[in-house]
Amino acid sequence: MNDCSNEILSALRNNKFIEGCYDGLVVAGENPWELAIDLVWQDVGKLRISPLTLSDFWALRECWDSSLTHHSKYLFFLFPDNEKKDRYIANHKKVHITEA
Repeated sequence: MNDCSNEILSALRNNKFIEGCYDGLVVAGENPWELAIDLVWQDVGKLRISPLTLSDFWALRECWDSSLTHHSKYLFFLFPDNEKKDRYIANHKKVHITEA
C-alpha cells in the first residue's frame, strides 16, 4: 500500500465520528485518481467509493437527460446541453484517464 492509501485508511480508522459505523474497510490505489474505498456501512450495506469512469459518465448523462425538463437543466447544471461538448468530455476522458 502506498502513502495515498495509507493516509486515507488512517484518517478513516481514526475518525471518532464514524467509529463503529462500518466494517471491512479496504483502501487501494496508487494515487487519488485510482483510489478505491470498499466497506460495509451499518444499516446500508456494501459501498464502493471510486473515481468516475467513462461508463459512469454516460449513465449519469442519460439520467440527467431523462429526468429533468429543458428549463430545469439550467438550474441543475450537471452537464453541458450541447453534443459537441459531450464528445469533448468523452474524448478527454478516453485520452487522459484510463478505465480500471
